[in-house]
Amino acid sequence: MKKRNKWLTAVALTVLFGTSAAAQTLGTANAASTAVGIAGAAVPVGEMSLYPNGRMYDLRKPGDQLLVKNSITYMSLKELAVVYSDYVWSIDGQGVLNVTGPNHKLSWGKTSRYAYTNSGTRMMASAPIKHNGEWFYPLKSISAWAGGTIRLYPSKELGVDYAPLSMVTGDSSGWYWVRRDNGIAYEAIGSELPHTIGWTNVRAYQYYGISETKLDAKGSVLLKIMHSHGEPSLAADYYSLVIQNGKLVRQTEELYYGFGNTQSIQKSTDGYHVLLNKTGALFLDHAGNTVLGYDMGSLLGSDKNFTIEYASVDEGIALVRPYAAATLLLVDMNKDTAVPLYKELLSAEEQQLLDTWPNNQFDYPTDKLKLIKREGNVFTFEHRALMGTGVETLSYTWKRS
Repeated sequence: MKKRNKWLTAVALTVLFGTSAAAQTLGTANAASTAVGIAGAAVPVGEMSLYPNGRMYDLRKPGDQLLVKNSITYMSLKELAVVYSDYVWSIDGQGVLNVTGPNHKLSWGKTSRYAYTNSGTRMMASAPIKHNGEWFYPLKSISAWAGGTIRLYPSKELGVDYAPLSMVTGDSSGWYWVRRDNGIAYEAIGSELPHTIGWTNVRAYQYYGISETKLDAKGSVLLKIMHSHGEPSLAADYYSLVIQNGKLVRQTEELYYGFGNTQSIQKSTDGYHVLLNKTGALFLDHAGNTVLGYDMGSLLGSDKNFTIEYASVDEGIALVRPYAAATLLLVDMNKDTAVPLYKELLSAEEQQLLDTWPNNQFDYPTDKLKLIKREGNVFTFEHRALMGTGVETLSYTWKRS
């Protein structure tokens, strides 16, 4: 059942993207980068969605984040990557800072007051400073370029306000940005100025995450984005973007609202990537090409959403769970048939319970069937009692074409 508080939203994103990716890219605001800027390496990108836009710093206790010298406040490179999390920050072997984001590129030498940007040369408040092995940059100058604002409060606290405009993922071989407000997608290699690669349907204004999967050696990439929103967070939007030869060639979206599970498998048992698009399912090969597209609409009844818990593309079968009804179907995509497994496996009493339960209620139990294994035509499920605490193992034999 979908959880309805912010901590569990983070857990859901961790399930979708993996621990490191969720730690990198959850989003209403700022970063949680854990790496340091080192010569020739980028500071990993990161956005934490579960905090307000903006951060506060106590100038009386600057720690390793801030440095005040000659009345100029400096911020460490590591912290800048946290605050301005939709930019990619890196330092090359000569100590030159490179920062990139959509419509933004900056290069700044370690001894210079002047930074070179895609819109011209900018004079900064001072040259960078190296302190205890870390590079620090004049905060006001960087913020003015990056689009943030700073404010000093009478309490000697310094506020830095910035709401990331984009989600970003990737590495030096390929960085990818997707704007949160209009869905424009960008790509860049290394520290070059990002260029537009397509327009997407993505909109992400509350809690969000993005992940990248490299598909082949030719540069094909699959981006996945999850956006959880509403208070409580009952809405979950999933987007998949396929990029080939530097262009957006395919996109899908699946929008859920309610208390049900929204997690699908990422790959079929025979290695194809699984994407959902409204009532359709797409299965992609290792290069991102569609090998099978199937519309589940006629098998879902009144449901307009579903998840997939198992699939074999070569055999044309899938375990599909309509979102609202939430009872598992064995779908034969070759015969266009669907077997409601609870009708085959559960007792008459439990069948009646499901058939008479208002399935739009948050405490709707579903059939509580979970696939354990498959051996040949036999699917084995764990089943937890709908009433009580009993657990049993049930098997169903698929009748092949």
